Amino acid sequence: MRIHRVRQGETLRQIAETYGVTVRDLVHYNELSSQQIVPGLALLIPGENR
Repeated sequence: MRIHRVRQGETLRQIAETYGVTVRDLVHYNELSSQQIVPGLALLIPGENR
C-alpha cells in the first residue's frame, strides 16, 4: 500500500489513473461515503509499493 495526499483540484479519477487502480478501489479501501475529496486528505492506494 501507498499513501497519496490529495492536492487542490485533484479528483479520484485522476488519482486512480495515476496509480493504475480504479475509483471503486479507492472508495473501498478508504471507506469513502462519496467521491468528494478535499485537499490534504491522505488516501490509501491499493497495490504494490512503487
